[in-house]
Amino acid sequence: MTNYGFYFDAESCIGCHTCQVACKDVHDLPVGTNYRIVRSFCTGAWPAPGLYHLSLSARGCDLCSDLRECGEAPACVTACPMRCLEFGDLDALRRAHEGERLVDHAAPVANADMANPNILMRLKDCMLDPDYDEIII
Repeated sequence: MTNYGFYFDAESCIGCHTCQVACKDVHDLPVGTNYRIVRSFCTGAWPAPGLYHLSLSARGCDLCSDLRECGEAPACVTACPMRCLEFGDLDALRRAHEGERLVDHAAPVANADMANPNILMRLKDCMLDPDYDEIII
């Protein structure tokens, strides 16, 4: 059985929320309900502050199964202007992006609604804090 998931390139993401809006639009979600969440994080301190964005599937995401039945990719993937998201078999995504600095999932995250084990993430340099020996997300 195929283990589907997302590859997210934090290095390229500009935090525009287009993926979140596309998801909300295709599922006709009411205000306050999101299946994709984009969060921005500040890191570091003067003189070298950093900023990165994180796009994650939230509780309720069905990977756009209705679109995939028609042979299309999930709405968030096709909408991203920076092409930061890819969708497919997790093993195939790992092979396609081997050699990149990847993490296998976005945990730990502060909000359980954002926890998603089906994501590979290309890290941005500012996501690594030299004062800690783990990734702070």
